[in-house]
Amino acid sequence: MAGLLTDLEQLKVAYDKIHINYSYKESTMEVIDGVAVIKDNSTTTIDITSQNIEEIKNITNSIRTKIIS
Repeated sequence: MAGLLTDLEQLKVAYDKIHINYSYKESTMEVIDGVAVIKDNSTTTIDITSQNIEEIKNITNSIRTKIIS
């Protein structure tokens, strides 16, 4: 069980390398063909590299192998 905790902590460290940036902008309303449409102007940017994905994949596969074996 302690080994699983260590693996999950490694997975957390790998996920901590990913940065999510949320930029709030007020929503706007437009009338299109007589229907009010609310447009969300906020944006979210996720900074992740292929190395981050590979690291997460490898750690996850390691954890999965330990659990099912």
